[in-house]
Amino acid sequence: MGNTCYCLDNADKIHEKDMMTSCMTETPQSIEYKVNGSSMIEEVKEIYITYLKGHADIIKEIRIINKQLDQISLTSLSLIIPELSNLSEILLKSNNLQLDSIEKIFSNMKQQQSLKKLWIVDNSIGDQGVEFLANILPEFSELEYLHLDNNKISRSGCDFVKEIVESLINLRGLSLKHNNISKRGLTKVAKALKDHKQLEYFLVEAENVTEENIARIRELLPNVRLDDNF
Repeated sequence: MGNTCYCLDNADKIHEKDMMTSCMTETPQSIEYKVNGSSMIEEVKEIYITYLKGHADIIKEIRIINKQLDQISLTSLSLIIPELSNLSEILLKSNNLQLDSIEKIFSNMKQQQSLKKLWIVDNSIGDQGVEFLANILPEFSELEYLHLDNNKISRSGCDFVKEIVESLINLRGLSLKHNNISKRGLTKVAKALKDHKQLEYFLVEAENVTEENIARIRELLPNVRLDDNF
């Protein structure tokens, strides 16, 4: 009684010192934090602080929801993502992302075998955005779940989705809900998914998908869930 413990204070001071030491090394990440740290959105700033404290190994997910990503955020993410060797999940939802945005975020992304889940949903990447992803995702052969819901993807975008599917041999789940995809486009993707023995679901809910379309996909993928009723 009456004794005061300064363990947390001391730990914070040590972490702060470690972070300042990291900032003094003049890495691209430390420079980015020194220049733009005060302007980063909370989610990105927290990642940088954890990384600069020397705890990059505990960063396993990036989740940014309902936040518009400005140029600072896009650049900051592009610099930090390649440094996160244990990153297993990226969720970007309702961020007003378009082709140039995802090109910026993933411009420095190299083979990152830890990445298992990629959600880019409720954005506007369009067919060109899917084409960009088709060029980079083959490098991430361990990716298991890909969601591209509500992204203004049309039938031509399905050609690139098909390429992605064919390159991701460990794919367990794919969602293309609420896109402007035709029957032919969905069937094309479903045919590409037939060889994925571990596939759990292929979510295709959309205004222009008929019961006949769903029946055809069920024929191609009889053991795969096609809705959200898990």
